[in-house]
Amino acid sequence: MNRRTWIHIQPAVSLLFAFLLLLNSSLTSGTPTASGDSVMPAFKKKEYAYTMNVGARPMLFWISWKNVGGGRISWIEKTDGGKGLELLIGSDPARAPRKINRWGYIAEQVSGSSSELVGIMTQSDEQSVEQAQSNIGQSSRIYAFKAIRCQSSGSEAQSFTIPLQWPEDFTYRDVSMLLSRIPVADSSMRHLKIPAGVDPGFLFAVKGMIEENVEKYRSSGELLNSVKPRRYIYNASLFALSMASSKFLNRMTLSGHEYQKLLESKFEARNDATGKTSSFSITYGTESPISKIPIRILYQPRWWFRAELVLDESVDMIDAGRKAGAQ
Repeated sequence: MNRRTWIHIQPAVSLLFAFLLLLNSSLTSGTPTASGDSVMPAFKKKEYAYTMNVGARPMLFWISWKNVGGGRISWIEKTDGGKGLELLIGSDPARAPRKINRWGYIAEQVSGSSSELVGIMTQSDEQSVEQAQSNIGQSSRIYAFKAIRCQSSGSEAQSFTIPLQWPEDFTYRDVSMLLSRIPVADSSMRHLKIPAGVDPGFLFAVKGMIEENVEKYRSSGELLNSVKPRRYIYNASLFALSMASSKFLNRMTLSGHEYQKLLESKFEARNDATGKTSSFSITYGTESPISKIPIRILYQPRWWFRAELVLDESVDMIDAGRKAGAQ
């Protein structure tokens, strides 16, 4: 890759991870231990691995890079009725263009009327090509990250974000260690009164809309159209998630694997206060063993940049259970 092409890609990659972790202000919870597992009683956990690909169009044609990073999505069910969702995505400096290191983790946990969100991401303030260009080649002994913690109970939510700095540039494989350093509380806590019928976080809102669409397709052969937006909370703010469109795909081939009877939906997340929106699409299965499971997530924040997560069939799905206190 030449320097000119990279100058166009770097700010877009930063946008990707800002989206996946904060969705321009939108995602989720769990209080992981030092080992990276959420603190829970007995639970069952299903986990899926993904490969990240990116593409750029500096002029008329797309330039693509395969397998520049990875990710995972986890579903957790507790025996006491609690549920959890986790998303981790990151570039691998050993494989990414110019050894870029951008990653984010978000986790949501719900128990009864209470919920909790915790997340962390690499911090990047690049907003333009010029800023990206000026940063290329610069080295720093201090690496910046941003953490978020949000808790809600009943009709009130409280949240804070906090900058973190270390002399080492950690990758997404170090998420467990960094999560243990996020404080439980902060003086800059924000508060929000929660209206009725609001999802506890972005991941739960997306999951609920996917499940609703699959169930309608199974029962009637029809898809959701003009479905009522699902509202959710993030960082003591309200958002609305809409399904802009949805279509049936008889088959799709990804990374050499053929999938059949899929649904592809385009989503839009909107900040109630600012009106800002973020759009993305998810392709997911309708039949076992991939029913309601994303096999492809596509995000294109600019006409000249796109990124996708593709289900990695070379990694066996983790389907495990654990009792409290077990190692």
